[in-house]
Amino acid sequence: MPRGNRRTRRTAVTLRPHAIVLAFLSQGAFAVNGCVPGTYEPVVLTGCIAAPAGFYVPVSDATEAIAAPTGYYVAATGASTPTPAPAGSYVSVTGQTAPTLAPPGSYTNASAQTVPTTAPAGYFTATSGATAPTQSPAGYYIATSGQTAATVAPAGSFVATTAQTAATLASTGYFVASTGQTTAVLAPAGYFVSTPGATAPVAAPAGSYVSVAGATAVVPAQPGQYVATTGQTAPATATAGSYVAGIGATAQTTAPAGSFVATPGATAPTSASAGTYVPTTGLTAPVLAPAGSFVSIVGATAPTSAPAGSFVATTGQTAVVSAPPGSFVATSGATAASI
Repeated sequence: MPRGNRRTRRTAVTLRPHAIVLAFLSQGAFAVNGCVPGTYEPVVLTGCIAAPAGFYVPVSDATEAIAAPTGYYVAATGASTPTPAPAGSYVSVTGQTAPTLAPPGSYTNASAQTVPTTAPAGYFTATSGATAPTQSPAGYYIATSGQTAATVAPAGSFVATTAQTAATLASTGYFVASTGQTTAVLAPAGYFVSTPGATAPVAAPAGSYVSVAGATAVVPAQPGQYVATTGQTAPATATAGSYVAGIGATAQTTAPAGSFVATPGATAPTSASAGTYVPTTGLTAPVLAPAGSFVSIVGATAPTSAPAGSFVATTGQTAVVSAPPGSFVATSGATAASI
C-alpha cells in the first residue's frame, strides 16, 4: 500500500472505553498507514504490529497502543477493546493483563471496578472473588468491617436475626447456657436470674421459693411456712402440732410440751390453759385434767393430784375442793369426800 502523503501525530493517551475512539481521533494518534484495529505502526514505514497484552488499539491507522485503563484489562495481543474486570474482581492500575480477585473480607458487585469494597460490619466474605458479602447468621455477629468469618455469640448472650454487629446479653430472668444461640431461655419456676448475661439460672435457696418462670428474685417463706430444700416453687405450710415463727425458715418447729398447735400454718404455739395440760411435744390439743386432779397454771405438762383432805369431782378443774365439815378425804387424788 502506498505510504506517501501520510499525516502522523503521536500523542500518548490513557482513557476509558466510552470516550476511547473520539479522544483517539481528536488527539491524532493515527495516520493513514493501513493498520487495522488491534494493530499500530509506531515508526513510519516499519509495518503494523499487534498491540501487546495490557494494551489495545480501537481504530484503524493508529500509531500507538493505549494502556488498558483501571477497571479494565487486556489478556492477549492484538486487542481492539479492553475487557472490564468482572464482578468479584478489580483492576487498580493501567496496562494490566488480568483482573485481581477481591480478597477475603471484600467484594465487588459490579464490573469494571478499580478497588474492592470492604465487607461492612454484620457481613463477611470468606473466599476470594466474592460478588456480594454474606450476612452473619443468627447466633453470630460481626463487630467490624472487612471480616472473613462471623463471631459466635458467647454463652450468656444471643443473636436473634442475621447481619448483626453485636450479641445481646440475656436480660434478668433469662439465661443462655451455650454459644451460638438465637434466643434466651426463661428461668424456670424454682429458679431466678438477677443479673444480665447469665449462663445458668440460680436455684432458690432453702427458706425461699420461686413460683413463676422468669423471676429475678426469690420469695422468702413467710411465718407459718418453710422451705426445706433448694429450687422449690412453693413453701410448705407448718403442720398442726408445729409452727414457724419467722420468715425464711427451712424447717418447722414442734410445739413443746405444755403447749399445742391446733391448725396448720401457725406462727406460734398455744399454751395449755389452767385446767388442762400437754404432756408431750407436737400435740394438736390440750388434755383436760382428770377428776381427782387439777391444773392451776398455764402451760402445765401434767396435772396435780388433789391432796388428802380435798377432792376434785370433775375434769378440767383449776383447784381442789376441801372436804366439808363432817366428811374427810384420807388419800390424795380423791374425787369425793367420805362421811
